[in-house]
Amino acid sequence: MHQGKIEEASALSKRIAHDITKLCKTRLSKLDGRVDARAAVRQLTGRKQGTVEVSGVSADSFNQHYANIYTDPMYAYPSPKQSANPAHTDFISEWSVFPMLDKLLPTATGTDELPAWLLRLGAPVFCRPIAYLFNKSISTSIVPTQWKSAQIHPIPKAAAPKSHTDFRPISVTHVLSRLMKKRVVRQFLYPSFKNSPVNLSFADQFA
Repeated sequence: MHQGKIEEASALSKRIAHDITKLCKTRLSKLDGRVDARAAVRQLTGRKQGTVEVSGVSADSFNQHYANIYTDPMYAYPSPKQSANPAHTDFISEWSVFPMLDKLLPTATGTDELPAWLLRLGAPVFCRPIAYLFNKSISTSIVPTQWKSAQIHPIPKAAAPKSHTDFRPISVTHVLSRLMKKRVVRQFLYPSFKNSPVNLSFADQFA
């Protein structure tokens, strides 16, 4: 191309693109279509998913480590704050819950071990009681205690972790808790940010 051989460079570029396409088709044809995206990447790269073992680090030590970090002896429960009109009980309709369940992708389960595939298959039956739970939570300004519990999965931050601090704690909450959070954000928070009234204050709100 720099030497002015435009036709030769164009022909070479097409040949390289053809070879890349052919190679990709060969490699992708060997993938198992039933595996998830992460497993497919591991098949392509040849990496194996193994258990990371660190001397002196166990499930019990992780539990104690995170308990020490996330326990605040000075913590005080905030006073209840009415954030919705209790007379209005239909904030989230069952017709809006159904597509949420029907399009639910495979995801990790929380401490209730309620799988996403069960919610997706039972969407026509589950949409009404789940909508009732969502509306009850919003109208009373109370999040069920079970929905606030989470499983902590320590994910290595370094290639060769040596201590507890080399792991990133990933909190996996219940599937229903994540669905409700997503719905509240999209239906209430985003519109508030776009068309916020003058008297709306975010002084007591956090991440």
